[in-house]
Amino acid sequence: MPAVFIPTRNRAELVERVLPKWLEQPVDELFIVCEKWEKGKYRRVAGSQAEVLVLPKTNQGINYARNWIVNKAHGMGYDRIIMSDDDLFPRPGYDVRKLLELDDLPALGMGIMLPFYGLMFGNENLKIDAPLMSLGGLGKRLFSLDTERALSVGNFDVRLYSGWGDDELVRQGIFEKSYTWYIHGGVHGTSIAGRHTPGGLNDLNHESNIERTEAEYKCHKIIYKKWPSYVSKPKLGGRLICQWKKMFNDFVPDWEQRITWHKA
Repeated sequence: MPAVFIPTRNRAELVERVLPKWLEQPVDELFIVCEKWEKGKYRRVAGSQAEVLVLPKTNQGINYARNWIVNKAHGMGYDRIIMSDDDLFPRPGYDVRKLLELDDLPALGMGIMLPFYGLMFGNENLKIDAPLMSLGGLGKRLFSLDTERALSVGNFDVRLYSGWGDDELVRQGIFEKSYTWYIHGGVHGTSIAGRHTPGGLNDLNHESNIERTEAEYKCHKIIYKKWPSYVSKPKLGGRLICQWKKMFNDFVPDWEQRITWHKA
């Protein structure tokens, strides 16, 4: 049975809404991971439904939290875990355990299917009850992770305090082990909040678009320095674009054979 870890920041009301949905799933344990100053608030929300874990350092950002979760889970004996944003849950009728089916896949982990992923896969492929190799950066809001594999490629980069650490972990996996990322068409999810909902990274940046843009720019520069041939040049307010297929061509010679789906 899987363990589910939900990193969160100043979004107790969202966690209170998603917890009942998680309790409908066949999971072993639920862990809410929060900042020290929010411990009491999340314990009141969790009650007996979930255990609250507190991050050792404060205000370090999402990838510090994810890095700590991987180390913590591995130390607890979990070879594979599920990690989820605090505003997501698997839709009723879908078994989230399918995300842990990684034995025969050259992957760090596997994400849940969301409706707009039809832009990549084509709408006709959204309900294929099987793992589908991702051609880009989708599928990392609610996902499984093999903790040993993640640690073997360096874990989440704690320097990336304002995002993009999920894609960076995948890039490192492509480079180090020829791992690619998968999405399971047989597990669909629901999001109950938008990108700019208060809390989370927005709270870390004091709900300021200016601060968040500057923070993303700094993280973009770190990533670009590492991957100048594959990542777009940093520009304040600009998007980070990765040439995934170029990375596949350079580090995953058989990547086209891994694609079991065809977009009509």
